[in-house]
Amino acid sequence: MLKTLFFVLGVAVVIAVVFLIKDSGLVAGEKFDVTSRAYIDESFPAIFGNWSSGELINRASSELLSGISAGRAKQLFLTFSSELGPLQQIESVEGNVKTSLNSKFGKNTVATYKIKAKFQKDSAIIDINLIHYEGKWHYLSFYVSPVPAPGTAQPHNKGNNPLSSSKLKSSKL
Repeated sequence: MLKTLFFVLGVAVVIAVVFLIKDSGLVAGEKFDVTSRAYIDESFPAIFGNWSSGELINRASSELLSGISAGRAKQLFLTFSSELGPLQQIESVEGNVKTSLNSKFGKNTVATYKIKAKFQKDSAIIDINLIHYEGKWHYLSFYVSPVPAPGTAQPHNKGNNPLSSSKLKSSKL
């Protein structure tokens, strides 16, 4: 009888913990996967279609805005536009969402995407980090790099490449 009572109490505690974790946001779940992908599908062409620094600034997180001025973003986008041209096609999108909880920042939901895109002059890989707060997604950072030639590894010396040396990330600016 006592064993049965402890078993029932143990199952109840496990169920309660699962619901608490789910409701606390520790598990990002399908909701954030769907909404972050929809945000990428809508925002990526608006920002990278014609290299609109204004669209980036409008969709940027406070972290990104604290690390880059509108003038610097415009300058970088002019370089990207010159090197790559307008967006022609999104070739692939891979990504995931992670939600964490810590005592300093509370709940933090970040989506990470790797997008391979063909532009008028060349192809590029754009790594994007989004952050979710105030009920919507914002650009946290992104990194533009050339697509390696088939059969070759990504170059380690990125210093001479204007596409990979221009990193828009608040922690680096």
